[in-house]
Amino acid sequence: MIDCRSSRFALWQPLRRQDAAAVVQELESVFLERGPPSEILTDNSTTFASGQFTDGWGVRLRFRCAHVPSGNGIVEWNHRAIKTIAVRKGCTVPEALYWYNVTPKDDVSPSTAPAEALHRYHVRVKGLEASPLPKPEVTRDSIKVGDVVWVKNPVANAPRAMEPGMLLR
Repeated sequence: MIDCRSSRFALWQPLRRQDAAAVVQELESVFLERGPPSEILTDNSTTFASGQFTDGWGVRLRFRCAHVPSGNGIVEWNHRAIKTIAVRKGCTVPEALYWYNVTPKDDVSPSTAPAEALHRYHVRVKGLEASPLPKPEVTRDSIKVGDVVWVKNPVANAPRAMEPGMLLR
């Protein structure tokens, strides 16, 4: 399943069987976790011909020609990209999918990574940000007047519990 909007976030779920019931079960688990999309673009396979896909979810099905890769260009490109990552890194397909989703599209800005575009928060990258940073030892002598520090918000129901502030005295 690929988000065909600008994020191009991808989900791959293994199927035990390739029939309508198995596909519906996997799609429902994705819908329950992430919410249903407005529409799903599928090939014209008999697996997708069942009316079960839209039951109660309000998802519109759109069909492309079956067994014609050019009709599903985004999906085919995604498959090729993830398989290439798996071969080049010598990793499993789930790990290649992870790397695809956390790699910035422009190779520079983390905000262009599919995971960050979809989730709207910084996704920590395995191997780069795996270990937490050591906490600096704070002593009375290490903080001076004029330093920027974190201050607890005195309002009980404030949206942010801590805010940056300046040490005045």
